[in-house]
Amino acid sequence: MSADNYLSADQGSSVQFKKLIACKKFLLIVYACLFFVDFSIAQNLINTGQINNSGTFRVKQHAIGLPDSIDGVFDFFGADQVIPARQYRHLRATGTGTKNSQGGNFVVSGDVTIGQAVAFKIEAGFILQLRGSLSEQGYLSGSIGKNVDLSGATTFSDFGNIGAAISWSGTVPGSTITTRTSGVSQTGNGYESVKRYYDIFPTTNNGLSASLILQYSDQELNGHDPTKLLLWKSIDGGQTWIVQGGTIDISSRTMTKHGITSFGRWTFADSLHPLGSLRPIGILAIVSGSNQSQPINSTLQPFDVVVTDSEGTLLEGETVVFSIVGFPQGAVGQVLSQTVIRTGSNGIASTTLKLGNKIGLYTVAAEITGGNNNPVIFTSTAYADVAAYLYQTAGSNQTQDIGTMLANPFTVNVTDSGGNAVAGVNLLFTISGTPTNAVGHALSHTSVITDSLGQASSILKLGSKIGRYTVAATIQGLSIDAVSFNATATAFLADANDDGSANIGDLTTVIDQILERLDLSDENFTRADVDTNNTIDARDEVIILGGLLEGRWDSIAVSKNRIQSLSDSYKGEFEITPQGLRFNLNNKTEVKGIQIALRMRNRINVPNPDLIFNRGKHMQIPLQREDDILRIVVYNNDNATVNAGSGSIFRLPLAHLKLDDFEIVYVIVSTPTNEGIQIPAQKVVAPSGKYPETFALDQNFPNPFNGDTKIRIQVPDGAGTNHTILLEVFDLSGRKVRTILNGELEPGTYIYNWDGTNDAGKQVSSGSYIYRMQTKDAALVKRMMFIK
Repeated sequence: MSADNYLSADQGSSVQFKKLIACKKFLLIVYACLFFVDFSIAQNLINTGQINNSGTFRVKQHAIGLPDSIDGVFDFFGADQVIPARQYRHLRATGTGTKNSQGGNFVVSGDVTIGQAVAFKIEAGFILQLRGSLSEQGYLSGSIGKNVDLSGATTFSDFGNIGAAISWSGTVPGSTITTRTSGVSQTGNGYESVKRYYDIFPTTNNGLSASLILQYSDQELNGHDPTKLLLWKSIDGGQTWIVQGGTIDISSRTMTKHGITSFGRWTFADSLHPLGSLRPIGILAIVSGSNQSQPINSTLQPFDVVVTDSEGTLLEGETVVFSIVGFPQGAVGQVLSQTVIRTGSNGIASTTLKLGNKIGLYTVAAEITGGNNNPVIFTSTAYADVAAYLYQTAGSNQTQDIGTMLANPFTVNVTDSGGNAVAGVNLLFTISGTPTNAVGHALSHTSVITDSLGQASSILKLGSKIGRYTVAATIQGLSIDAVSFNATATAFLADANDDGSANIGDLTTVIDQILERLDLSDENFTRADVDTNNTIDARDEVIILGGLLEGRWDSIAVSKNRIQSLSDSYKGEFEITPQGLRFNLNNKTEVKGIQIALRMRNRINVPNPDLIFNRGKHMQIPLQREDDILRIVVYNNDNATVNAGSGSIFRLPLAHLKLDDFEIVYVIVSTPTNEGIQIPAQKVVAPSGKYPETFALDQNFPNPFNGDTKIRIQVPDGAGTNHTILLEVFDLSGRKVRTILNGELEPGTYIYNWDGTNDAGKQVSSGSYIYRMQTKDAALVKRMMFIK
C-alpha cells in the first residue's frame, strides 16, 4: 500500500498529511487542501496524538491510532472496514461491504448512520451505546442500546430509532435501558425465534401502564410466517417464554402491544414455532368492589375482577365463576346478578350482589378454570336499615328514695324490619307523670342516640314527692308506638333541709343541729337521722359526708332560675397552674361548705390537697374518686364559714393537667341558711407568669427616691405550703432600719411601700440603704438610694 494514501495527525497539531517516504512539501499541501475541500475524497488515517476535529473525517480503509474520544463526524467510507471501539461524536458507516466493530463496547454520543449498501456488525458480546439517533439504511447486527428517562413530560420514546418505541401513563418507568440485538435468535419449546430480540429494563418494572411497538427485518424472519407472528416475553433472560399476542403490521414490520405492566426480554415467533404455551395461565385479582357496607337488602356496586397472565398481561375471553360462599346466620334474599361471565378486552369480569335481610358479613368467591391463585374473595357488610320497631328492654318498676337517681337505666331497643339492631336512631325520653307538687325530677338524658346494639338508655332522678313516676320513650320523627316505664319514689334519709336532694346543705344542716343552732321539724329530723337511732349526732354527719363523697345522692336541688339569680353572688373557678389545680371561689356572702364533682377523663390518681390557702385554713377537705367522678367536700365541724371575698381555697397537686382532662359536673355551696345551691363554675389556665416560679426581689422604683419608693417581691408557687417572708431595710453598717414585712404569704407578686422612715417612724438620713428579702429557702439583697 502506498504511503501516499494515509491521512495522519502529529501530536499537538491539526490534521495534516505525513508521508512515510520522501515527498515534496508542495504535494503535502495539495493533499491537505484536497482533504478539507472535497469530502468525496477519503484516505486512510494513522494518528500519533490527539485529534481536534469539528468537521468530517472520511476514512478510506484503515484508521490507526485513534484516541479514546473523537469529536466531529467520523465516516468509514470504504469497503469491508474494521471500526475501532471508541467514543465517537457522530459515527457513519457508509461506502460498501461489511463494517465490523473491534475492541469491545463503544459509545456514540451523537448519531449513527449506516449506508444503504453497508452491513454493520457489532462485535459479539459487546454493545454500541447510542445517545443520539440511528439512521439505518443498511443493516445493523449485534447489540445497540440507549438509555432514556421515561418520566415527567417524556411519555414516549423511540430510543433513537433503534426499533423499539414505548409510551406510558400512570406509574413512572423512570430511567429505561433498551437494547436491540439483531442477527441472533432465542430458543424455547424446541424452536428458534426470529433473529432479533430486545432487552427492556426500566427502573420501576411493576404496576406500569405502557404500550410497546417493536420492529423486525425481513432478513431476520428465520423461517417464521410474518402473518402468524406473535410477541413473546421472558423475565429470566430467555430461559422461559410467555406468549403476549400483539397486533402485527406486516407493511411496517412492527408488532404493537398495549396494557403492559412490566418489561423484560422480547422477541417474535409465529404460532407454528411457539417458544412456549400458546395459552397463558390466567391469574385472577380483585379490581374493585370489595369491603362495601350498605343497609340490608341493598344492591351493592359491582364486584370487578381482572384476569392476567403471570406477567400482568390482560386476558380476554376467560370464564369467571362467581358464587356466594358466606352470609350471616338466618339471612335470606341474598343473590348475585350473574354467576358465569367472560372477561372483556380489558380482562375484567363483573357481577353485583344484593344483600340479604341480616346484618353481618357476606362473602363472594370468584374463580377461573386453570388459574393458579383461585379463588379470590370479596367481602361486604350489611348494616341495619331504618328503624321499624321499638320495645322495652329493662329498667321499669324500680322503687327508690325521693330525690335519688335510679339504680338502673330505662333501656329500649330499636330494630329494623329484619329484626336487626338499628344504631344511630334518636330516642326521646320524657317524664310523662309525677306525684302532685313533685319537683326536682329529671332524666340523665332526654335525647339519646342508639348504640351498635340498637339500645338507648336514660336514668330517672326521682322528684321530691313520694309516689309513681312514669317515663315515655319515643323515636323522633317516626310513627312508632311509645314505650312506657314507671318507678316509685319513697322518702329517703339525709335530706335534712328537705330540698329534695342530699348535698352540702344537708351536711351543714346536721352540723348546726348537733351544735344546737337549729330546731328541725319532725319530718326533717327523721330525714337527718340517717342511722335511725332517734338522735342527730356525729355519726349522722359522718354518714352524710360519706354519701356525698361516694356520690350516693349526686343531684342538684335547685332550679335553673335559682342558679341564674345567684350567679353574681357565687362563682367557682378551676385554675390550672404549673403546680396543680386550684379551686378559686368568689362569694359575696359567707359560705358554710362546698361540694364539688369533677369527671376525670383519664384514670389518674388524685392525691389530697397539697396546699390549703388562707381562706380555707380552717376547713377540712376530704375527697374520693368513684370510677371517673372525683368528689370533694369542703366543710368545718363548727360550720365556720369561708368569709365573703375572692381567691383560692385549695390546690390539688395534679401536674401537667390540661383543660380537656376533666369536666365540671357541679359545684354546690351551702349558704348561711344551709341552702344547697349550685353555682356557676369555669375552667381556666393560669397565664404564664401569674404565679412566680422562684423567689424574686426587684429593684425599687423610683431609685434614687425622695418621699417614698416601691419594692416588688415574688413568692413562688411552691409545693405544699405558703411561705414566711421577712422584708427589712438596713443601713450600710448593717443596722436594721425598718421591718417592712414579717409574715406568711401565698404565692404571687406583691408590692410594698417604704417612706424613708425607721421602725420608730422617724425619717432616715440621705444615703444608700440595703433591703433584704429572707425566706426559709432564700435570701435576696438589693441596694437603694434615699435623698431628702
